[in-house]
Amino acid sequence: DVMIQKEKEREKKLLEEYQKNHFPIECNVLIYSQDIHIIGGIETWLYTIAKKYNDCDIVIMYDTADEKQIKRLEQYVKVVKNVNQSIKCNTIIYSTVTAMESKYDVEARKILTIHADYKFQDYIPEVPDDVEIYAVSKIARDSFAELTGKEVKILYNPLSVDKPQKVLKIVVASRGSSEKGFDNVRIAIRKLQDRGRPFLMLIFTDLPFECDDKRVIFMDPTLDIITWMYWADWIFNPSYTEAYL
Repeated sequence: DVMIQKEKEREKKLLEEYQKNHFPIECNVLIYSQDIHIIGGIETWLYTIAKKYNDCDIVIMYDTADEKQIKRLEQYVKVVKNVNQSIKCNTIIYSTVTAMESKYDVEARKILTIHADYKFQDYIPEVPDDVEIYAVSKIARDSFAELTGKEVKILYNPLSVDKPQKVLKIVVASRGSSEKGFDNVRIAIRKLQDRGRPFLMLIFTDLPFECDDKRVIFMDPTLDIITWMYWADWIFNPSYTEAYL
């Protein structure tokens, strides 16, 4: 019964994925960004638009995309892979010139966004007269207008930044012997991970232990630990036998 249920769930997931990516797209605004990388300026632009205008019936289409980027975009808008499905929308926004060239045949209001200084590109882009052009900065606007002779307007990234959490800076300075309580360091790391608190932990020791969290950095012992204590928000002493408290 368990195997049957798992197979049904797998088939349902495959069907949903197929329907999401292959059925005709109908929306108010389609944003076509061919490659959505793990980090980047266009990726931030996509996210801020999705977050701020999630009630505007937006679909984001891609050719290749990082899974983490897809998941955070899907919190706010529909995200689909380009498989040459039919598209019906009021406005299509291209994130690059190549995206425009690939999907120019879509019948809709066409907007090309410029995210780079094109003076450093190897070619002069050709933009049809029916495509509106918006750049995300004055530099991008001026260089693209100079190269193409087209009218380019500025439309800044609609940043919507949540209040950030402060990164907790922690220093541990201890030998790796058993009485020094390195098991307590492991416990502290797990608790920080579980709470989702951003942190950076520097451990000055002669005996580093295995830890996959890249926010934990092992340092060689130093005689100038006071400098690092002034840098830290917290000094963590894990020892079971410490007398200097």
